[in-house]
Amino acid sequence: MQLTEKNHTNHQSHNNFIWLCVIVGTVFIGALLLVRCVTDYRREVRLLEERLMAQARVVDENLTANLYSINLMLENIAQELGTSDGTNRSASLAQYLEIQSNSLPGIRTLLVTDQNGRCLNSSRKEIVGQDFSKRSYFTVPRDSADKSLTFMSSPFRSILGLVVISISKPVIGKQGQFKGVIVASLSPEYFQTLLKSTIYAPDNRIALIHSDGTIFTAIPDGTGSVVGQNMLKPGTQYFRHILSGRPTSLQSGRSATTGDSRVFAYINNTPKDLRFNKRLVVAASRNLDAALLRWKIEAAIQLVLYLIIATVVLIITRKMCQALEATTASNATMSRLMKIVAHEFRTPLSLLIGSTDILDRYWDRLTPDKRTEQNEFIRSAARQISTLVHSVISFNELGTVRVVELALITDIKALCRSYAAEIEAVWGTGQQFAVSGEAGGDPFLLDETLFRRILENILTNAFRYTPSNGSVSLNVSREQNRLYLVVADTGIGIPEKDQQQIFNPFYRCENVEGRRGLGLGLSIVSDAVEQLGGSISMSSRIGEGTTVSVTIPVSYPQ
Repeated sequence: MQLTEKNHTNHQSHNNFIWLCVIVGTVFIGALLLVRCVTDYRREVRLLEERLMAQARVVDENLTANLYSINLMLENIAQELGTSDGTNRSASLAQYLEIQSNSLPGIRTLLVTDQNGRCLNSSRKEIVGQDFSKRSYFTVPRDSADKSLTFMSSPFRSILGLVVISISKPVIGKQGQFKGVIVASLSPEYFQTLLKSTIYAPDNRIALIHSDGTIFTAIPDGTGSVVGQNMLKPGTQYFRHILSGRPTSLQSGRSATTGDSRVFAYINNTPKDLRFNKRLVVAASRNLDAALLRWKIEAAIQLVLYLIIATVVLIITRKMCQALEATTASNATMSRLMKIVAHEFRTPLSLLIGSTDILDRYWDRLTPDKRTEQNEFIRSAARQISTLVHSVISFNELGTVRVVELALITDIKALCRSYAAEIEAVWGTGQQFAVSGEAGGDPFLLDETLFRRILENILTNAFRYTPSNGSVSLNVSREQNRLYLVVADTGIGIPEKDQQQIFNPFYRCENVEGRRGLGLGLSIVSDAVEQLGGSISMSSRIGEGTTVSVTIPVSYPQ
């Protein structure tokens, strides 16, 4: 079906507008969904950062309380030892150190050294008398200009094989002389328990890091390969935290210890009114992929739903546009058909009415030859009207699915002769006509209605466009399960430029020379051949005639 250029333009503009609205709407909804996903992502990251910071703050507060207690104890012991004239080897001091070591959480060992670094007393009797003069918890306080500080050593491996941190206070005599140090070794087991109590997810990690970058303890892997590693390296999140100069910071990136992408919360432990030469940093982190798993699942579900909905909308839009196009095309085609039919009916009706009036009014005056002539005019008009009606009915069935009604054909050549005789009687004007071919063999099955439609339209065109002194031939043949029809004429022929469009509805060649018609015949033939599963071809030359060849598959009764 072909639309006029104006109708086609209007229809295309309407379709373009529909598609524009659908695409804009789909993109807009997608943009809203994207904004929502981004907003949800930022909210999830913010909540993750807040929770990690809260976790680190819990550890920081407990650590601060612990350091307050340890510092107060060390100050009291250092002050008492500094002002006492007694020996630091007394049994009562050893007992006191043991009691304090057992009562204060986080302390593993308490010891007192002399000014040369030799252990004078300890909560652990086995280390009394050992030389600790090379240990930093002795050398740093001894060499410091500010003896009022509390000194925190870097993590080191103790004689018991554990990674520990020691906190020491110098013992200053009455004359201001350096008399030794009082040292508290922090127990990693206590801090591991503290850290473990704050873990809230399988991928959650938390650690205490010395300000020089060495990991003191961490959960998980409290005593494994992570402990003792130095994080104060360019590119690490801890390094960026130190560079920020802020007491708290949030960092993200690839972890130097685990290798995965993580979010980190750092808090510098800086107890108020306590003067430490070094400090600990609390570091809490989570794997970013695991922490955002719920968001990823929700985003994936939303994306899948969006794609499904968008696909459905696009499919519905396409089908709607196709239906609109089909409706518009059908309406345009029917409008065009009605105009053509009305125009084509005008001449035969006028001829029919005119001849009938002449016979009614002038019957007595007309000679027998004139009466016969008028009767022929009436018959011709009736044939034209019958052909028009038949063409419209056949055209109305184009493209429709019909139930194939197979009939048993015993003599196809005789059937073709019968159809051809009817067509020649109506449209023949004296042309030579012959039916030839060998189509014998076993009876076969064929849809007789569609076959008649094919043969009638091809032969009608052949007779109509072949002059009286020309010829029309029909050749029928059969090979196995194929039936072949070849209709040849010596008519006016079809111009080469028209041959590609001759099977389109309403198309008529420029050289029809006033012959009336709807331009539906060959489009009806093409549709019938297609329904039978066959093929059609044509060859033609101007002034020499046209040959139409049809191949139709046939079946045999079981």
